[in-house]
Order: sequence, then structure tokens, then C-alpha cells
Amino acid sequence: MNLKGAIFDADGTLIDSMHIWDELGQRYLESLGIEAEENLSSVIYPKSLEQSCYYLRKHYNLRDSEGEL
Repeated sequence: MNLKGAIFDADGTLIDSMHIWDELGQRYLESLGIEAEENLSSVIYPKSLEQSCYYLRKHYNLRDSEGEL
């Protein structure tokens, strides 16, 4: 047998990436040099990804579309 590759889904078992999702909006804004509001994660947590991008674009006056975000 000649194995060419393998795919592993270790998130939640070996690796926990949930903290990254909790901080994603803040990290993105910081990468743009924008200081996020203190409670940003609680504001966007209940929203879908598309709704969160819309919120970030409108609230922080970002030029990129939701799709680009």
C-alpha cells in the first residue's frame, strides 16, 4: 500500500481551537490597527459568521465587504 496522504480531525480531541474563535474579531481588528470594544466577543458570539462580518464592517467603518472579511 502506497499512502499519499491522510486527513485528521483532531479539533476538540487533541487540539482545542475554541479560544481562537472567541478572539477572532478582536484579533482581526488589531491586525488593522483598530482597538476593539471591550465586549466585542459577547456582541458577535450569538451572531452567524455573516452577521458578525456585517457588524464589524458597519460598527468599525471597514471598507472590505462581508465576503472579503
